[in-house]
Amino acid sequence: MTNWITKLVSPDTRFEETTAYMLMGSNIVREAVEIGFKEIPISLSLDAYFANAPDKRAAVIASLLDPVKPGDTVFVQFPFFMHINFQAEFFSYIKENRKAKAVAIVHDVMEYMSGRTDYNVDNSFELSWLANKFDLIIAHNEKFAKRLKDDEINLPMVSLHLFDYPHDAPLKEKRFKRQIYYPSGRYADHIDYNGKTTLKIISKFEYDFSDRPNIEAIDSMTSKEILTYMDGGFGLVNSNNISENQFPAQREYFQYNNPTKLSTYIAAGLPFIIPATSAHVNWVKEAGIGLVVDDLNDIDGILDGMTEEDYDQMIENIKPWQKAIRSGFFTRRALTLALNSVELGFDEGLIQFD
Repeated sequence: MTNWITKLVSPDTRFEETTAYMLMGSNIVREAVEIGFKEIPISLSLDAYFANAPDKRAAVIASLLDPVKPGDTVFVQFPFFMHINFQAEFFSYIKENRKAKAVAIVHDVMEYMSGRTDYNVDNSFELSWLANKFDLIIAHNEKFAKRLKDDEINLPMVSLHLFDYPHDAPLKEKRFKRQIYYPSGRYADHIDYNGKTTLKIISKFEYDFSDRPNIEAIDSMTSKEILTYMDGGFGLVNSNNISENQFPAQREYFQYNNPTKLSTYIAAGLPFIIPATSAHVNWVKEAGIGLVVDDLNDIDGILDGMTEEDYDQMIENIKPWQKAIRSGFFTRRALTLALNSVELGFDEGLIQFD
């Protein structure tokens, strides 16, 4: 039996390096291949071609999945962000035509990202696919899994906990500084921040902060460039003080997902800031690797009460998590637990719901 994993491929390599979904997806594939998985590459350039060509679409799906044999397991990085008919037919083909098992590695659910509330498992494409086309789900974390369960997705689930970020980028020594990094590919249309601690926004969008000396605009970088740039202070995972117009439901969604920025900061060995609503808040407090701050305007007072020794202890605390995330630990663990469940029937490591 063979284990397979889907990988979205873009003709634009910079898109793969700067887009969170593509970057994290590639990292997952890398770790899967290291433990014996085989890739199923799916080109994003085919999306428009599929829209009104059902026969050609079917032929492409058959070609992509032809190597899959009965009894194999296909791990699908969900969703594809491609034409809905292609996705629906691809998922169906795995089980109905290839007689294989299917595991969804759920990156996003559009209903959760959009803030839509008038949905259910029957009128949502994605929730319906998850409920009916898969045998098991790898969810971001237990809070994300609980939401899926509340939306009547009654499948076994495994928690990823964190996105891994293997890399060999040279890192700068981290020092206690009054600075906060916030890299983002979205435009921040409102920033409610008046603290003295410098907020460095790394973005592809142009900003004029000439009248706000506490905020600095820095040109967009790839994720690896960001890793090598940061030299101390804190990374901001998300904040109630920043709203981004391309992501109106961000505050709600950030309660459930695994932010790419979180993995970036851990991979860099940099302490970080999250709000109390984050799915990771209890872990962050117990591990002592970051700050829980609901109002970013409180940061000056918090840093006033912090010593260099306090900061250095955070740096030490984050090191084992940094090693884990750079070695692919969380991906390999989740993939192994999922295989143990779908192939052997083991329930060890499955999320237990009340």
